[in-house]
Amino acid sequence: MNRSLILFRRLALPLALFIVVQALLVAAPLAPQVAAQGPVDGVPNEVAPTPLESVLNADGSLQAGIELNGSVDTSGWQISIDADGAPRFVRAGGEQVD
Repeated sequence: MNRSLILFRRLALPLALFIVVQALLVAAPLAPQVAAQGPVDGVPNEVAPTPLESVLNADGSLQAGIELNGSVDTSGWQISIDADGAPRFVRAGGEQVD
């Protein structure tokens, strides 16, 4: 085999890894700066969680067809199983959904 080809094969992977690591080291300090810029186009970085009661039926089951992006605030709620084995949410004090 050609001597230069052998040398290339030996050095190709370490050289590629070195280049990738260097690129990551250069890009890493930029990430906190981007996150610290705050809202982009007037959209806040954090969206308030959706209250659980706004996506529940009167019996504590989840409304069908609800499309959510983000989180749901479940504080003050517990999940239980009804007589049919279906999950239902009830207020932590035991009250039913209004």
